[in-house]
Amino acid sequence: MTSPGDCGADMPTCDDCYFRRELLCALAGNTLCPTFRAAEQPQTLYAVPAEPERERRPVAA
Repeated sequence: MTSPGDCGADMPTCDDCYFRRELLCALAGNTLCPTFRAAEQPQTLYAVPAEPERERRPVAA
């Protein structure tokens, strides 16, 4: 069991944040903030979802 003060190597830092890497972060310091987003896959995280294909229905008479 780990104590709350133990920091593992897998803890993210500001350098792992998408906004910091893209120079979009306006915050000073190096503490994680609520807007942290992992930079590993920004294309899938911020991609616009595809519009679902529309289904044609018969017109009621």
